[in-house]
Parts: sequence; C-alpha cells; structure tokens
Amino acid sequence: MPKLKLTVIHARDLDAKDMGGTSDPFVKIKIGTLQVKTEIVKKNCNPDWNAVFNLDLPAKFDPEFESIYFDVYDYDRFSSNDLIGKTSARLDNLEKGIAQQMTLNLHNAHKGTLTIELLAEDFGIIPEIKPPTLPTQQSVHNRSATQLNYNHSNINNFNTQPPTPPPPQYDSSNSSPPPPQYYSNNQSSVSPPQYPIPNQPPPQNDNSFNSQPPPPQYSDQSQCQPPPPQYSDQSQYPNQNFQGYPPIGYSQPPPPSYPPQYNQ
Repeated sequence: MPKLKLTVIHARDLDAKDMGGTSDPFVKIKIGTLQVKTEIVKKNCNPDWNAVFNLDLPAKFDPEFESIYFDVYDYDRFSSNDLIGKTSARLDNLEKGIAQQMTLNLHNAHKGTLTIELLAEDFGIIPEIKPPTLPTQQSVHNRSATQLNYNHSNINNFNTQPPTPPPPQYDSSNSSPPPPQYYSNNQSSVSPPQYPIPNQPPPQNDNSFNSQPPPPQYSDQSQCQPPPPQYSDQSQYPNQNFQGYPPIGYSQPPPPSYPPQYNQ
C-alpha cells in the first residue's frame, strides 16, 4: 500500500466564529475513503497543532488523480460546528522520499491560511540524480592559471631578499673604525667600509725600453756649440786685395801655394 505522512502544522488569521471574537478550531482531513481530524484548540485564531498522521492509502490509489482535502471548523458544544474555511492539495507533484511543506489559502473564508507538510514514502516522482559535473576546459584553465599565480607568488616570496641593514655607525670619540660585520649566505652581506685614499702622484708610463737618453745638461750655454776655428793674423798677407786672395773679413784660410811648374 502507498504510504503518506501528513503533518498539520498550524493555521493563521482564522475568522472568529464565537461571540467572544475567537474560535475553537480543528481540522478534518479526507483522502479517498480515509478521514482523520486534529485536536480542538480552544479560543485561538492562530492555532498550532503539529499533528502527524501516517496514512495507508488504498491499493488502487492513483496520486495523479487524487487530492487531499482540509476542512477547518469551529467547534460548538451545543450546536453544529461552524465551517471556517476549506482548502486542498494535489499529490501528483510530490517527490518520493522528500518532504514538501506548503501554505494553503482557505476558501469560503474572509482570510486565513493553513500550513501542512506532505511526505510520499513509497510513491511519487523519483528525483533525478544528477551526475557529478566534470570540470570543463575553461574551469581547468582558470584553475591552472590560479595555481600558476599562486606558485609564482610563492617563488617571489621565497626569492625576496631581506632588507639591507643600515650602514654601521661609528663613534666619533673612537678614532679606529670597528671591524666590518659579515652575515651568513641567507642574508645580504655588507661591504667593508670605504676609507679615503691618500694623495698619490699620478702614474707614469713606463717606456724605458723605447725611450732615448735625455740630452746632456750644460751649465754654460757656450758649451752647446763647438768653438770657432782659429786663423792666423790677416796682417801677414802683404796685399789683402791681391787677386786670388779672399777679401778682408773672409773667414776661410787662403788656398795653399804651389811652386811654379817648368817645362823641360
């Protein structure tokens, strides 16, 4: 037999049927040939029942053509019960094994609602089981790009060198600077302090192999030239204007004289 679990939860804003402005509501449920009802809640237009009914439906029950009916009444002890409102719910849209809660508006009433919950235990629509979604090529690409950016950021963080420490501070009262501080390989090394270089003569090109010896230095400039030749006194020549002799003031010596040649 098909089984249906029904829970009548509560009603809200029911019409007042009693003289005191309230009602004593209860609910009659009818499905096929089955009929059940809830307890009576005294003097309350917003009753809470939370009544649970496990209904065994007939074997020939067809949920596609059947509905469940709800009639809300006001209980009267000395007269017939007054109808507050009625409503119904279809069973063809229930999913098997899944509870479905719904709020129904009351008909033949000025206002009011009824909230119920239906659970088809062994009939109804079988819910479709969706296969797990496989990652698409675009999602794999985005995930790879995200992983690449994450790894790249980790590499950048790993290669980031620690900040260079400030230069050492020397005490002016101490003339000698402190020894330089060195660090391990995982820290940035500090170069030794730089001291001013004393003044040095400019470097000279060593061309000793190709250079000539310097000229001799003379104390007297007259030694730079050889002395002039010394000539005999011009007065030894009887006639200085004689043809064949140089004029007066000529610095070269006269040519030598040879004895006359005689023909034999």
